[in-house]
Amino acid sequence: MRNSLRQRVLGAAAAIVMGGVVTLAAPVSAQAAGPAGAAVTATTVVPYVLNDPAVLAAREIRDAGLQPVVNGRTTGAYVISQSPVPGRVVPVGTTVTIRTVVGPTP
Repeated sequence: MRNSLRQRVLGAAAAIVMGGVVTLAAPVSAQAAGPAGAAVTATTVVPYVLNDPAVLAAREIRDAGLQPVVNGRTTGAYVISQSPVPGRVVPVGTTVTIRTVVGPTP
C-alpha cells in the first residue's frame, strides 16, 4: 500500500533542479489518499519573483497556489525581498510575503 501511494505521488510529481539538487514536488492539483484514507497535503514550490514588477510577482505567486502579501506599493514597484525563499517546497495556500520598492528595476 505504501509503494502504491509513493507511485501515485511521484508519478504526478514535477522535478525542480536548484543548485544541483533535484526536489520532487507534487503539482498544485495533485492529492492522494494515504493510509486509512488520510489526506496527503499537496505542495508547491515558491517561485522566484525577486526584481519582478510587484503586480506580476503577485500573479505568479497566486498561479503557484500560494497567497501573496505585499508590503509596499504595487503600482510601479519591484520586489526586493520575499519570504519564504524561492525554491522552497511548501503546502498549497501558504502565504508568501513580498516587500516592494518604487523606482527603476534593481
